[in-house]
Amino acid sequence: MSDRMRFSVHSASAGSMLASHQTASQTIHTDEPPAMGGSGSAPNPIELLLAAWSGCIIATARMLAHEHGVDLGEVSANVEGTIDPHRVQGDRAAQAGLCSARAVLQVSHVQPLPWLREEIEARCPISGTIQRSGADVEVVIESVPQCEVARH
Repeated sequence: MSDRMRFSVHSASAGSMLASHQTASQTIHTDEPPAMGGSGSAPNPIELLLAAWSGCIIATARMLAHEHGVDLGEVSANVEGTIDPHRVQGDRAAQAGLCSARAVLQVSHVQPLPWLREEIEARCPISGTIQRSGADVEVVIESVPQCEVARH
């Protein structure tokens, strides 16, 4: 018997670049911006990937803090990624997927947590997926006052 967890999504075109995706408990939508032929009515797939990474980083940080008996306080993340649109547009010499990805995790915990970044990179499943894609990946941990974390 495998200990692996299985996840699945059913997707269907909902017109032009709009798609509907059914998970086990939610329906989400994706669209492309007008410059890519969509209407911009929903996040594009790269934005959802970055949102998934952000959510995974936050959840992993919380799990790790619990394991270490540390209260992180307020937590937020800002993530960004770059792609080369030429591959999507048909240039076979260009790289498909993320070229770079950067995440800044902000916690209101005031003391340094030198182990947190390395453990997030090692244990966050989405971080592992992005790292294996060949993208340049950077994860930064910042300690900021609680009121600044809440504002971002």
